[in-house]
Amino acid sequence: MMEDDKYKIQRIKITNLSLDLKNYRFNPQNSQREAIKEMLKGKGGEKLYRLAKDIVNEGLNPSEMLMIAPIEDETSRRVMYKVLEGNRRVTALKLLGIPELIEWPEFQSLKNKFIKLHKAYIENPVTSVVCVVFDNETDANLWIERKHAIGLQGEGTEMWDSTMRQRYEQATKGDKSVVLQTLDMLRNAPQASIDDMLLLEKLNNTNLGRLLEDPYVRECIGITRRNKQLVSLRNRSEVETMLLSIVRDISRPDFKVAEIYNKELRKKYIDDLCQKVNIPNTPTDQEWKIDPESDNEEIKSTSDDAKTQKAKPKLRERTTLIPSGVKLPIPTKQSRAYDVFKELTTLSAKKYPNSVAVMFRVFLELSVDVYLETFNLLRDGQLTANESGTPNLQGNVNRVINDMVQKGIINKDLMKGIKSELNNTNSPLSIDSLNAYVHNGYFFPFYLHLLTGWDNVQPFFNILWQEISSVQKPDEK
Repeated sequence: MMEDDKYKIQRIKITNLSLDLKNYRFNPQNSQREAIKEMLKGKGGEKLYRLAKDIVNEGLNPSEMLMIAPIEDETSRRVMYKVLEGNRRVTALKLLGIPELIEWPEFQSLKNKFIKLHKAYIENPVTSVVCVVFDNETDANLWIERKHAIGLQGEGTEMWDSTMRQRYEQATKGDKSVVLQTLDMLRNAPQASIDDMLLLEKLNNTNLGRLLEDPYVRECIGITRRNKQLVSLRNRSEVETMLLSIVRDISRPDFKVAEIYNKELRKKYIDDLCQKVNIPNTPTDQEWKIDPESDNEEIKSTSDDAKTQKAKPKLRERTTLIPSGVKLPIPTKQSRAYDVFKELTTLSAKKYPNSVAVMFRVFLELSVDVYLETFNLLRDGQLTANESGTPNLQGNVNRVINDMVQKGIINKDLMKGIKSELNNTNSPLSIDSLNAYVHNGYFFPFYLHLLTGWDNVQPFFNILWQEISSVQKPDEK
């Protein structure tokens, strides 16, 4: 038995426990009989039965003890306790032991259910329970509030939101909800901007789920559900566009659930959105899975002779920022830049996105600094490009690109593409994003975005190091 100044923990017989007649679940009652009847009203009776059935099958929850306090009654021959927390559990136990306590005709069907449960219950009855015994009700109120009240800013029990519940279902039962499948795909969608990522983190998943559970909405998007998994025969980019459009729209401050509350409203909503987005509906030859974790599995062909075809070998997924086959002519003397480059061809961006994002920024800055120093593009009074007081990284990158254009080693179209990737704030490889990966504790890189970003700027690095190697001796490694 544990002791504390205000409570102790001990085992108490069920027969010594009285329901709280002022239970906050209902209006004050005058007797134990009335309290039980109140518990059975509405949906309460069926929920109480399910709780009782769970107790018979699994036992009482060992992580939650009853909270009780002694009742001051000098006429009683035994010490009685009022149940301050756990009235539903105690009611279920009392009805399991004595189903006849349900004495009202309107609850006869419920009583019959408890009688059946009673037969299993008496084989291993619960005669006593471990309780937290407080000296008085006042001492218990603090902890009752911690358990049930909301808005305590973390001081009490924090209820799971819909995403947390879905993550739990996935982890414990292997069931990944359609909402989680969709969110995980959009987090890795190349066309999703940084602003979209912020919306995904704050999204009301209940509204998204309400839409995705509607077959008509799924059909308009171009997805279907098979064996609890979302699949599609529509062009991936079009599906992503539709889903991102929905996310952006339901994230509007003035969006109301009333807009999608029933089937007719959801039909109008998605029809209006499809007309607004106005993109083609392009079919694909193969069915693909929305969940990115399953994208590398063999996908069933939709052709009639698919069953007779031999399974094709799976393609190996690229997870590194820089493909292993890429070689840059980095001179021997630039050993630091070469080492960082090699690490980025071997370190998994999928497993270590933060490390890869930060290392890419390092590689970009080293590459640009070497170019500036090699071709004497330093500002007046500077000996090295990384000297204190130099322009910021974005300024240095633009100076390198402008120099390349003046030399005629990149054309204007290539220059626009590279500048767009490095200067566009929505790009995962923009200078702003790269700086945020280092300095912003709330800004997270997504590995597929990083990979796509590298593919877009790889020509810039090829040209940069080829130009440097024309002056310095290339690395022979």
